[in-house]
Amino acid sequence: MTDRVVDQGTIERYLLGELSPAEQAELETQYFGDPDLLDRIDAAEDELIDGYVRRELPPERRLRFESHFLNDKRLERVRMAEALQRAAAPRVARRPAWILPAAAALFGAALLAIVWLIVQNRGLQQRIETLRAERDQARTQAEIARKTAPEPPKQPSTPLAVAAIVLSPGLTRDAGEVAIVSVERQTSMVRIEARLETPAARYGATLQRAGEPPVWTGSGLVAQTIDGERRLVLYFPREQFQAGDYILTVTAPDFIADYAFTLKFS
Repeated sequence: MTDRVVDQGTIERYLLGELSPAEQAELETQYFGDPDLLDRIDAAEDELIDGYVRRELPPERRLRFESHFLNDKRLERVRMAEALQRAAAPRVARRPAWILPAAAALFGAALLAIVWLIVQNRGLQQRIETLRAERDQARTQAEIARKTAPEPPKQPSTPLAVAAIVLSPGLTRDAGEVAIVSVERQTSMVRIEARLETPAARYGATLQRAGEPPVWTGSGLVAQTIDGERRLVLYFPREQFQAGDYILTVTAPDFIADYAFTLKFS
């Protein structure tokens, strides 16, 4: 997949959770270094939502859409698409004169319903901004990876590998519970997921090797919902790490948490 253009079918299978874990990790690694592919994935999400709202998806695709693709953030987009579709639905051009007052009343009721929907979803704009911030965050991480990654080999190489770790706050070496992430020779990226106990619109984060200055600092970061938990997902190139103990500090208004882990090369 890394040596050819990703086709639209593969993108759709990725969004519907039909790729194998290896194919999914490979595609994620590729789109974090390819902003154009990220835009194609955003467009494919819009097309899936539009097809679902218009009931154009085949039964098996509709089932995958509802069981895998649909989450809290995308549900708001589906509801908005349904409201826009109802508002733009064509009306009968010719009606008997006696029906016009009733039609006007129905139109007024529909308009009030739309206004009510807008009022009830006053946070919709904030959710849209959150989605955009997530996309910008992913692109920033991709830019960091692109600038720090080594020159690619002249000969075709094996698919890029990602070392992943999920961290919980408050783990300390004194408690003997420090998480360990093993980075193999072929690993190119390190994915860190930090569980968040306090919800916030934006987070700041700092990564540092124990006893040393920070090696990375980020701000305006947006959490994702994974397996029903709020998590901050960060990607770093392998070259940014040395073997040893690290601390990831995540901050927000009235919130600060440290995540300790040990990184080993194998």
